[in-house]
Amino acid sequence: SEARSKELADFIEKYLGTSDDIFNVFNKEDFSNEDRRDFYKAVLPVLGITMTEEDYDVLVKDNKKISTFFLSPIKENVEDAFFRSRFDQETLLSTTFSLIEELNNKFNLKTKGYLMLIKFESRDEFIKRYKEEGYNDALINISSSIKETIKGVKEVYLYQNDTFALILSEFTRSEVFSMAEKIERIFVNYVYKYALTVDLNRTMYVYSYPLAYPSIYDFLRNIEKDYSKQEKDMNNNLIFRDENIIRTQNRESYILSLLNDSFNKRSFDIRILPLIKKKSGSLFGGEILLRLEDSLTNIFIDAYEFIDVAIKNNKMNLFTNLIIEQIGKIYSTYGQTLFRNGCLDRLSINVDSSYFNDGNFINEIGGLLTSYNFNKGFLAFEVNEQDVSNHKELFKEVIKKLSSYSVSFIVDQFSGKFMSFSDIKRLGFDEVKIDRNIIKDIDIDPVKLNEVKEMCNDAKDAQVKISVIGIERKEQIGLLKDIDNIEFMQGYYFYKPLEVDEFISLVKTFNLKIPLN
Repeated sequence: SEARSKELADFIEKYLGTSDDIFNVFNKEDFSNEDRRDFYKAVLPVLGITMTEEDYDVLVKDNKKISTFFLSPIKENVEDAFFRSRFDQETLLSTTFSLIEELNNKFNLKTKGYLMLIKFESRDEFIKRYKEEGYNDALINISSSIKETIKGVKEVYLYQNDTFALILSEFTRSEVFSMAEKIERIFVNYVYKYALTVDLNRTMYVYSYPLAYPSIYDFLRNIEKDYSKQEKDMNNNLIFRDENIIRTQNRESYILSLLNDSFNKRSFDIRILPLIKKKSGSLFGGEILLRLEDSLTNIFIDAYEFIDVAIKNNKMNLFTNLIIEQIGKIYSTYGQTLFRNGCLDRLSINVDSSYFNDGNFINEIGGLLTSYNFNKGFLAFEVNEQDVSNHKELFKEVIKKLSSYSVSFIVDQFSGKFMSFSDIKRLGFDEVKIDRNIIKDIDIDPVKLNEVKEMCNDAKDAQVKISVIGIERKEQIGLLKDIDNIEFMQGYYFYKPLEVDEFISLVKTFNLKIPLN
């Protein structure tokens, strides 16, 4: 309000005068604890922060523990404070106030996501070896690389002198894992590039929002209390700090209850990840992905985790039939205008051998396929390599039985550890998707690149098509475009998973080709 704004302005003018540097003010000899208390009591309510007298006592007595979310960092060590100020100017990192403002926007828009804090565990050791200037340069380069490399991250905020903050809006849990791997590579590449003898050891702490927090300030206060208590976990560089909120005494029972509720309400959140033809750069198809949400905590459950629970509890047939129903609805709506005219050739879903072990599956899927009258090869099943290897005869029989329905089968997460291309062809599969763990490092690891080339040569001899997935960087495209026998490509370099309406809009307008160079 105008009155509160004037009150805040009066206090700032009283305590800061003409100086813009809050650090000088808080270190003046005549700036008493009572003055500090008055300042907090004026400023924090204006920011929407409600505090107890005990909270004010903590802030007044120990400036070093002042929350960086409330004010600019206040330190008794003026030299350290000025280093912080200089660092901000040189790196152009957003201030903590910008972090509050952006998170507040996310809360007001009722969006979901994560806040990631990246703590530099070896800061003191690094500064001792390379001085503050070296540390400063490292953070400048790393923050720039994060913004340039990771889609969806627009800003890197400085939470503390040893901590970055990233807002991951609308990220899923699996996307956070993928992003963490990219950040790890950024750090590793920086150490190698400058031949550093002291590593920038780091830990990534991840907090979900909005959860059950009524406001952004409650969310930030909870993080501040939790983060201050964290100790380095030598065995884990990525820690989801909201696990205690979403875990129950029996994690599997908890997820199973969410699955049952979603099955009953048909409330799965569907996404489609586009598949691109390598040769032409045109859109070929898409992979159907489901997201399972706990509506109480607004947390998305990782797909691999809830699929595993579905398999263990014989829910895979319900799970798969639900996806086929969704594909059928899409096909019924757009089949005549889009799919039958060749604008889109395929939609695929991930399945497990347990689905085909159900004695009624042929009747169930046959009925679905007949009722929707899909184009030849429009529906594809993706099965991971190890599962196929463990049930070879089953899949050989299944593929034979479904041949009259023109359904295609794809070996997913292929690494060559469990099967040869001749085995794959013999069973009736005619396409594999190379494991993303092989693809992700081809631009920095020549061994991985050669592995892909050898796979493509072997696949060509066996007349098996190759898809490469997990493509996220243009450097990977530059290497893959010259390899023969790669039919399709997929990854966040092209598109993130799209909502159904977004995907249909893409299909309608996709006469343009993606420039692979």
